[in-house]
Amino acid sequence: MKKEILVMLTASALTVTAVACSKDEGVEINNDIAHKSSGQSAETTSSQSESSYSLEQNEIGENMSADEKEANELFQFYADHNQFGKYVKSVEKREKTILVTLGNSYEEMKKSQPFNIQYNEVTFPELYGSYVKNDDYSNLNAYLIVRTAYTLANYDDIDRVIVNVPKNSKGKFYVADVKREDINLVLGFDVNTLKRGDKETDLGEEFITKFANEYSYKQSDFYADANTRYINKFIKQSSQPIKVDKDAVAIINTYYLPIEDRPTMTKLFRNATEDILYADYITDNFNVTSNGIELELDNKIIEEKGEEETQKALVYISGRLLAEFPELQNVTILAGTEKLKVNRPDLTKLIGKDISTLVDIDQGEIANWNDWATDFVGTYVDGNKLSTYIKAFQK
Repeated sequence: MKKEILVMLTASALTVTAVACSKDEGVEINNDIAHKSSGQSAETTSSQSESSYSLEQNEIGENMSADEKEANELFQFYADHNQFGKYVKSVEKREKTILVTLGNSYEEMKKSQPFNIQYNEVTFPELYGSYVKNDDYSNLNAYLIVRTAYTLANYDDIDRVIVNVPKNSKGKFYVADVKREDINLVLGFDVNTLKRGDKETDLGEEFITKFANEYSYKQSDFYADANTRYINKFIKQSSQPIKVDKDAVAIINTYYLPIEDRPTMTKLFRNATEDILYADYITDNFNVTSNGIELELDNKIIEEKGEEETQKALVYISGRLLAEFPELQNVTILAGTEKLKVNRPDLTKLIGKDISTLVDIDQGEIANWNDWATDFVGTYVDGNKLSTYIKAFQK
């Protein structure tokens, strides 16, 4: 579920994000043209707050021009990537050119993708240090190659695609600049023939078989290698980002997520707990507050499992939720007379790291919880530090 565009909680505390790929403030659309909004989302315990936010966002969506809708759609497409999607900062349409700008900080991500709750300030990864290790640009190149080519294949009104990636350790921007006429020459055929069919999903069969499989990664050291030719023609390091002196018809600085794609915090909570250990004991008596979640376990857990196992359940569930939602600050959990109030800063002091760093969400469609199971569950639930955790957060 970490790889879906999740949506959530509040401007004051749990601002939610979700990416269909891999969004505090409202949607800011078309900065130097029209439609602006600085409205904040706030799903607290008040249903009125949630409905008023939804109405405001809905009106913005309905007021989008065709160009803005297209740019917003492309924003989602570029953000729909496990590694590099989180860095998408803006998508501009300037006449027949699409200009995509990537950022490299948590603050930039929260402004451009306010519904993205996959990270907090501690867990947000630095682009080059995390994904371009030892100057290996192969994954970044594959991202740029596939995204730029797909854009030209599927958007007939676009003749040029530019992607500006922030400065690397050498102070150079990494940029892709692909024109339709040039890619047609490189391919030896019209890129439009790779267009995804109306009933196809993902990138489309033609695009995958005739382009992505051949061009995404280097296949050989031969000079005519498709990946090498694409990179040499369209991707380079530059002292400056590429700019476009064309009239802007759409600028999306903040991704707009339609209401129907925004799950409530109730749904997020249920999705996160429906198949975990002790799920059968979680009651419907839970509450989303301005800075956390309060929940109760059915008293039958004490009768059926005993006191020690009940304590393990409290530790397991609180640690699971704080690991699942990096922006969540507090989890209060009750079972009979046993109550824990776990806050992220104190938990970080206890275990020596932010618990969300134990979950790897960037390497595949399914999050890897192995480190969390070993380092947290193995130590504080099943290990010898159960009583330490209980004493630290018992109320």
